[in-house]
Amino acid sequence: MRAAVLILAAILFLLLPGHPVRGHDLVADEYISRYRELENKFPGTFYMSGNREKQKVALSFDDGPSPQHTPEILDILAEYSVPATFFLLGQEAAEHTWLVERIAREGHELGNHSYTHRNFTGLEWSAVEEEIRRTGQLIDDITGEYPRLVRPPYGGVTIGQLQRFEQSDYKLVNWSVDAGDYEEENQPEILLARIQLQMHPGAIILLHDGGGDRSSTIRILPELIEMLQDEGFTFTTVGELIDSNYY
Repeated sequence: MRAAVLILAAILFLLLPGHPVRGHDLVADEYISRYRELENKFPGTFYMSGNREKQKVALSFDDGPSPQHTPEILDILAEYSVPATFFLLGQEAAEHTWLVERIAREGHELGNHSYTHRNFTGLEWSAVEEEIRRTGQLIDDITGEYPRLVRPPYGGVTIGQLQRFEQSDYKLVNWSVDAGDYEEENQPEILLARIQLQMHPGAIILLHDGGGDRSSTIRILPELIEMLQDEGFTFTTVGELIDSNYY
């Protein structure tokens, strides 16, 4: 009960003009508008969400694997029998191959988040290809499966790059719900409130298991799962969620 009250208070706080974290939400609004246009322009290649007529959602985690945070996240997911998609950085996967193995062994989906987390919008196509190829080959060497889902660092991609991806068998996946767990103002109640305000059927939820202190992400994860289950949502992987667009 106390947690629900805190989340409600945080929602009201987020809706107030001029609150300290409003900048994030204004950026998020601009992001949604811009990338929805790209999703409509490149169907079957670029995704922000799945089928909005089904009560399914996907949790996705970026910038790992991290020995500090990924094991705890995996423990929570196992406790609730919830699948997730982990978009791995190649340089982190190379350092922590045992975590890549564990993620795959426990039935989660692996995606490609580049090797060095350089923004694709500032790279030539050959460099983008190398970032993806190097990470994909590494994941294949560790797990025996080459990932076809790619999440560009920072969600950044150009129209010219999308035209190239259209000619490949990769699927680029961004997100429609951003928890903002990379922000300094990332108290658990604020993160949950922000997710609650953005939620919709077919949502791809952006979270992080690497790249910084993700203790708040770990703290909210059980409550987030329970909150969404209470609202009638079921969890699936990103790959299954975007495939459901055509079912």
